Amino acid sequence: MILKFNREAFERHLSNEMLIAAAIGILATYLMLVNLDYATLWHDEGVNAIMASNLANVGALSGWDGRNLFIGSQGSAINNDFYLASYPPWPAISSALGVLLFGKGEFAIRFPHAMFGVFSLVVFYLLLLLNFPHHKRLRLLAFTLFALSPIVILYMRQGRYYADAIFFTLLAFYCYQQFWRSGKLGWLCGLTILTVLNFLNHFAIGVTAAIAVAMWHPIYYWRETSLRQWLQFLVAGTAAAVVCGAYLFAVGIIGDDSQLEYSSEIYKFSWLKRHFLLLTYYLRDVVKTGWVPFWVAAWWLYYLTTKPVREVLFPQAEKKRPSKKKKAPLIPGHEKIALRWAFMALLLITVSAFISVQPATHSVADMRYMVLALPFILVSIAVFVDWAWQQHKFFGGTALVTLLAINFYTTSIGEQNFSCPKERFTFSALLGEIHRPYPSAIAEAVTYLQQHAKQDDTILVRPWQEYSLMVYYMGDKLIFLLWAKR
Repeated sequence: MILKFNREAFERHLSNEMLIAAAIGILATYLMLVNLDYATLWHDEGVNAIMASNLANVGALSGWDGRNLFIGSQGSAINNDFYLASYPPWPAISSALGVLLFGKGEFAIRFPHAMFGVFSLVVFYLLLLLNFPHHKRLRLLAFTLFALSPIVILYMRQGRYYADAIFFTLLAFYCYQQFWRSGKLGWLCGLTILTVLNFLNHFAIGVTAAIAVAMWHPIYYWRETSLRQWLQFLVAGTAAAVVCGAYLFAVGIIGDDSQLEYSSEIYKFSWLKRHFLLLTYYLRDVVKTGWVPFWVAAWWLYYLTTKPVREVLFPQAEKKRPSKKKKAPLIPGHEKIALRWAFMALLLITVSAFISVQPATHSVADMRYMVLALPFILVSIAVFVDWAWQQHKFFGGTALVTLLAINFYTTSIGEQNFSCPKERFTFSALLGEIHRPYPSAIAEAVTYLQQHAKQDDTILVRPWQEYSLMVYYMGDKLIFLLWAKR
């Protein structure tokens, strides 16, 4: 097991900590939920909104609403039944619940996903309690960084798969750890169900999370895992794969992958070269964009060169190489766990680079595919501050102030715009943006058409991103045609 649990010591410090964590959680919940209609949907949200609206109104996950047809970015995403097979169903199902409860609008599309963000706070805190039962300072710091990170809040407020993916991944990791500690099959069943839901939420991200956990376990617990436990993991993994494969077969993707929308640019490099280039971009940009501050990354790299850390990260390999030299001092228990969380973040980034269908021609990482690594990255950053505090309170305080300044005021969201006015998105900018209406060209176009267009007028739209949004906002009044260049 990872750490022995001392209930008395745990309960002695928990009550005050719970009050602080609850206050932070309430503030984060407010930031995730307030003014979700402050801006019009952006184009990926528009696709989800069309599917959710059709599910709520027509009863089918379809690109056809009886008036307008959405066929995807390449025109191949839709099958003969007008089903958008290449778009996973869960985000639309989640948003459809919002449409049924609140009607049409940005709030209805985004609210269910934002609630998954709120639920993620609870699961993340439970994971911290499970892994760091004796380290109140580290728990509170990690929870604060996660709950009040402008990147996390920004993702949680989107009407897409991000918040759901973080929730499913954290809860699946919690179920995995509970099963490994207790051996109760209920936790393994929960892990299996959450793996399937994560896949139905986003194909690539669901596969990434499953592969990362499958790689993480044997690295640390190969020798401790009995044959029976291996068989249990195999049965659970097979069950999840069968369900996911059955879905892909039912919607026609297996046997006809032409419905999957790939950019033709992915063929400019070989498979291996493209994914190694993407991995390079991902590792570079996770530091460049401020997800991991450079000085924290440098500290971790130095830390990883020491033999005690190698023994923690790769215990099975180190046991095969006995040394006659005097053993180095053992690493404290909570730092062992944090090292393994950092390695999980690295696994998620690496696997996402090799699962991604992003072209490598743009020399930039699509940060959205690495969203699962955020909680593990933030724990890794928190342990650096905790380590500095252990060395000296002055160093710890300096590291904390610097970290908060970087995290709250100079954080970048990468190349994705998400309806934000600047590529570099700060905590102060977040507070400003979510508390005032954000103008957009789509909002102006919708207002103009509402005032001047007549019922059933035909409108030509390009490109496809704006087409999905216009169909969602004005499809009940107008007929839209997509202008595609030949």
